[in-house]
Amino acid sequence: MRNELKPVGPVPSELQLDWETHPFYLFVHFGMNTFTGREWGHGGEDPKNFLPTELDCRQWARFAKEIGAYGIILTAKHHDGFCLWQSKYTKHSVASSNWKDGKGDVVRELADACKEFGLKLGLYLSPWDRTEATYGSGKEYNDFYCNQLEELLTNYGDADIFEVWFDGACGEGANGKKQVYDWPRIHEIVYRLAPKALMFSDVGPGVRWVGNEKGFAADPNWAMFPAGTEYKLGDRFECQTSGVRDGGRWLPTEADVSTRPGWFYHSYQDNQVHSLPHLMDMYTCSVGRNGSLLLNLPVDKRGLVHEAEQKRLKEMREVIDLTFAKDLTTGGTANASSKHEEASDASVLLDGSRDTYWAADENDSKPQVTVEFPEAEVNLLHLEEYTPLSQRIEEFTVECRVSGAWTKVSKSFTVGLRRFVKFETVKADAIRLTILKSKATPVLRKLAMFLMPELVAAPAITRDSKGMVTLSAPTGHNLYYTLDDSVPTCSSIKYTEPFRMDTAGVVRAITEPKPRQKLYGDENVSREEFEILRDGWKIHRVSSEDGNRLAKWVLVNADEKELWDRWESKSEGHPQFVEIDMGKDLIIKGFTYTPTQSAVYPGIIYEYAFYTSTDGENWGQPVAEGAFENIENNPIRQFVNFKSPVTARFLRLESRSAILNAQSAGCDSIGVLT
Repeated sequence: MRNELKPVGPVPSELQLDWETHPFYLFVHFGMNTFTGREWGHGGEDPKNFLPTELDCRQWARFAKEIGAYGIILTAKHHDGFCLWQSKYTKHSVASSNWKDGKGDVVRELADACKEFGLKLGLYLSPWDRTEATYGSGKEYNDFYCNQLEELLTNYGDADIFEVWFDGACGEGANGKKQVYDWPRIHEIVYRLAPKALMFSDVGPGVRWVGNEKGFAADPNWAMFPAGTEYKLGDRFECQTSGVRDGGRWLPTEADVSTRPGWFYHSYQDNQVHSLPHLMDMYTCSVGRNGSLLLNLPVDKRGLVHEAEQKRLKEMREVIDLTFAKDLTTGGTANASSKHEEASDASVLLDGSRDTYWAADENDSKPQVTVEFPEAEVNLLHLEEYTPLSQRIEEFTVECRVSGAWTKVSKSFTVGLRRFVKFETVKADAIRLTILKSKATPVLRKLAMFLMPELVAAPAITRDSKGMVTLSAPTGHNLYYTLDDSVPTCSSIKYTEPFRMDTAGVVRAITEPKPRQKLYGDENVSREEFEILRDGWKIHRVSSEDGNRLAKWVLVNADEKELWDRWESKSEGHPQFVEIDMGKDLIIKGFTYTPTQSAVYPGIIYEYAFYTSTDGENWGQPVAEGAFENIENNPIRQFVNFKSPVTARFLRLESRSAILNAQSAGCDSIGVLT
């Protein structure tokens, strides 16, 4: 009886098959927040704030082409409601700004630039609009939103739109209600007006969110997702990141991440662009883990891609090109432990075609593929399954033949549309892939080997509660540092042991490369800005110490991580607060809040108020209040500057609400800016 090769689950659509061949593209966050310094605008900002001085979408597109991006997705409208095109449905747009006398159109300029440079255009139209008065009304707002979506896809559809991007942000409107979005209607508009566009959201329907804003996909990562309607945009669920082995629909991941901590441009982050090793880790763990990488450019107030991003991403492109310039299996031979009667033999794994594939015999319980090639240094394996027959492989090992002996270099999990397996560099003349577990007969279309350049990791800089600063880097590297915020060199102070720094200040450090390592610019430089020491600080008061508390209040100074732990008062809810006695009067200019880095999100504060006092009894009005915008998806340290410095001994951080409607509140640390 003939054994047919058939899909063992959902398979990609034609659009998804095309998408998987273009795994790297750019986001551009640009708009009102660029000029107000916010991440999530409040709505109703004065359109006159929007005034780029040198806006040049051709520069964006030219740069995108230079670094090998497939296209650019633009924030045509973010949550603040300010539109980057001339919308006839609102006055809150570029038409009411002074930029180009109110006649400018950023979307048109980018659409034209994308066509000129051979790029695809994507559009993000925030469903949440904090300016529009009808938000929260139901059908009336859905009419407004759908009108704007039709307007965009009709007026700019000539740009060959490849993705329409939706997120799950859904706050309350002026009427205190959250909007219920008409997603079937919204999807129909995209299907009708942008038939070549995939739709991204937490739950697709074309591509799903990876579940974090760090640029990393999970291992394992299935391209399948539950088919049920219980999985809704804006919800949080375990299968978001890893997918589902036996899911009912094909919905691969897109990993979105910004080049710096914020999504919109902030000048103080110009020196916080991700290091080259970190960017390459993100590339390897997104594009190389069954997904794509959507890398955000926070275009600056001039309207240009900032020089820091230009420099770093050109370096990233160079490393990618160097890595994949030569498949080291070229000239080699491939053999397998078995072959399915309907498939080609293992040699097709080396032919570079997307249309040919090898499959193991159904009776082969642990299929092996062995590729012999001219001896070379290798450290990266590239695998691809033949996705028209769905995703199958669950677990596999990789061995390299070094000096005649087989050495195991990795045990990994799913493959899917593309899998990179990174391991320590070895000099080998063969590789052996053993598939330990698979949903059905494994089917592969590609196996390739590469050598990724060894990059120089920047030192980690930490300080403990006593002011002792420690620098660390891979074993065997020399480290050097400065304390005046100047860029260190190998002639700066050589690090030999922890040193004391008991004041606020900046430490910069470098790792000295080893002879075989390739150094790009300042990738080996790190910088850490320290607040004043919390030595002598103590808890003054807390809002709740009843039996509902999940943990005791603590003052942990051992490793500069935790100042106070979370508390929970289910009967009282928010507001909740912690008061701190710093032990002496200080002139402070602001504060920092570092949310818990736990994956379970315990009590991350969303809305806050911050008070100061000289006696711990009289607090007056808050010196700062607001919300830590986007902190749920991007839980990084938050900096809040006061309008003017204040003298205080006592601090009070009040939590007015927490993310995910949590009743608890807490953090990893609080600091003050002096």
